[in-house]
Amino acid sequence: MSKENDPINDRLDKISKAIVFLAEKVSSLEERINKEEGLKKAPSVPIDIPPKPMYEAPKAAPRELEKPEAAFVSGSGAKFYAGKKDAKETVKEEGFEAEIGLKWLGRIGILALIFGVAFFLKYAFENNWIGEAGRVAIGILSGMVLIYLGDYLRQKYTSYASTLTGGGIAVLYLSIYSSFAYYRLIDQIPAFIAMMIITAIGAFLAIRYERINLAVLSILGGFLTPILLSTGANNQIGLFSYMTILNLGVLAISFYRNWQKLNLLGLIATLFLYFGWSAAHYDASQLFLTEAFLTLWFIIYSVAIVSHNILSKKKADISDLALIILNGLAYFGISYFLLAKDYGDYLGFFTVLLAAVYFIFAYVSYQVNSEDKELALFFPGLSIFFLTISAPIQFDGVWVTIAWAVEAVALVMGGFYLKNYAMRFFAWALLGIVVMRLIFIDNYQTSSTMDYILIFNKRFLIFMAGVVSFSAVYYLYSKYEALVKNKELKAKAAALFLINFLLLWNLSAEVSVYFSNQIKFQNMAAVYPQCQMWDYDSRGNYTENIRCARQIKEYNAAQSINSEKIKNIQSTETALQTVLWSLYAIGLLAFGIRGKNRFLRLMGIGLFGITIAKAFLYGFMAMQGIYRIVAFIILGALLLAASFAYNKYKEKIKEII
Repeated sequence: MSKENDPINDRLDKISKAIVFLAEKVSSLEERINKEEGLKKAPSVPIDIPPKPMYEAPKAAPRELEKPEAAFVSGSGAKFYAGKKDAKETVKEEGFEAEIGLKWLGRIGILALIFGVAFFLKYAFENNWIGEAGRVAIGILSGMVLIYLGDYLRQKYTSYASTLTGGGIAVLYLSIYSSFAYYRLIDQIPAFIAMMIITAIGAFLAIRYERINLAVLSILGGFLTPILLSTGANNQIGLFSYMTILNLGVLAISFYRNWQKLNLLGLIATLFLYFGWSAAHYDASQLFLTEAFLTLWFIIYSVAIVSHNILSKKKADISDLALIILNGLAYFGISYFLLAKDYGDYLGFFTVLLAAVYFIFAYVSYQVNSEDKELALFFPGLSIFFLTISAPIQFDGVWVTIAWAVEAVALVMGGFYLKNYAMRFFAWALLGIVVMRLIFIDNYQTSSTMDYILIFNKRFLIFMAGVVSFSAVYYLYSKYEALVKNKELKAKAAALFLINFLLLWNLSAEVSVYFSNQIKFQNMAAVYPQCQMWDYDSRGNYTENIRCARQIKEYNAAQSINSEKIKNIQSTETALQTVLWSLYAIGLLAFGIRGKNRFLRLMGIGLFGITIAKAFLYGFMAMQGIYRIVAFIILGALLLAASFAYNKYKEKIKEII
């Protein structure tokens, strides 16, 4: 049986070798043909190797057939295989060349053609070859021909066709403008309608060809039309209505083709036209109409933002974020400038209303498109920005601080309710501003000496508002502790520290202000006598003025007594400050032990350390007599009491440490 099988296996082996040899020959012939014809075609379909026989000779060692691919990796086939790899690399290398050849050469070419035609027409005009109507007709005909050619070639040569179409639209714009501005062949209204039609055609072709560059050209042409056809007259309703129609068109195109960048272009062009009109024509009588159109444009571009980035769930890019910021800030800035003179009392409400709008955007964005981190930051950021600036716009003095403190608490509450860390981050930034304002501005909001009332004064009450706000923040972080992120682990401790810092600062300032006023009263009690020490007697002799000398002597004696009283007042102030800080430290320790709060206990110990250092380094010089004795005795007693408390409750303290 094996002897009969050996000839069959040998025959199959010879057939396999023959197939491999033929494959190499075919590859070699294809390579020679490609060189001659200048073509690089893909290799022929690989020839399948016949399947392995279902049976083999038992004694014959199995021989592995060479794979067909090996034929293409060796000999002449290897060259063809390597050529296939080089082709891929060539495509990458030719990317730049393709960009130049397919796009930029055509764009530069159409530009050069327009210039060439323009130069020819200029030469023809100068030599009176063509009349004015003929010149315009040539321009319109040229533009239509270019648009037709672009439409005809768009299936095979899309980029080239759009270049021709864009050139045709530009030529049409220039032709209509020339017929109105230079030759006066048509009036303003027909020229305006013609340019609107050209803009509409350009927008339609941009949508049809899916070419954003045509849309940009049409939008710019549309916004340039009022400038090109302007006669200098003020037609606010006509201009603003036209701009509104253009903006709605931009919104429709951007939504239909998902070209959000067009909205940013449209808003910039709208602002450019508005500022140009405002500089030339605005007056107070046009306030309400102007504000109405500004609000309408703000709504249009807000709809663009909501539809594109929220409802359609498109991730915001740099142009989207720029549109969000520019739309809000431009609307607020222009409105503030228009309303400030006659309606300044309502600007705070207007700003809060704008903050509410962006808060709604933030809420909807979070509910619908929570994955977009940029929107989750920008919408709340703008809302907080407008809410923050509304306070100094509407209020002044300490009410600004109160408004910011209330806002910060509301942001913390909203941040936990919406599970939005960004809102809580902004809240802490605002709380930092509140603390700085309290210390460096509101701290000096003291009443005058004559009507100052201890505790019941403006400065004390504003600091207590800060204490209450931080207490509310501490409560919220305690209530929603499960939602606190790792970045906020120190927030609760920071709120607790600032509560006690502001409260102690407030109480210490009350003591300081009270005694400062006492010193002012004391200094006012003695007035230097206004008299001459030396004078002439009845005989004309230069002599001492006895009466003035007595007054000066009495003043010096009073000043000596006054100086002593001032030292006593200063000593009393220092002693009371020492006692106040010591009592406050005891209170921190007591609440820390009772509430099992280590941070409070550490603050108490730290305050004791500051009080001791202040007493020993400053108290010896600032205090004198009985005040020094009383202050040190009370400090020592309180320290002993604190030490006794630690010893008495040491077991409980060990349990909670």
